[in-house]
Amino acid sequence: MTSFFNSNLLPIVQTIISEFKNKGETIFLTIDVLEAQLGRYVVDNCEPKFSFNANYGKFLKENENALGIKEIQKNISITDKYGSSSTCSKWKII
Repeated sequence: MTSFFNSNLLPIVQTIISEFKNKGETIFLTIDVLEAQLGRYVVDNCEPKFSFNANYGKFLKENENALGIKEIQKNISITDKYGSSSTCSKWKII
């Protein structure tokens, strides 16, 4: 299944990843990209096919080559800055 995001998101995420790289950050989580773009993690409490967060992760996976990243670990437990729990992936800039 593909994400519900289109290619318009690609330059935004490329810029965020470039900013991570410029800061010397080569490992990041999906939540880090979401927070860099939106200022927060989205709590949507729905099944993954409808989840904003899950679809954002799918978008990253679908565009690994274009973004110059590689998924290195799935299902990492995280807690956002508001105390909500979820899981996301860990990525490496290549």
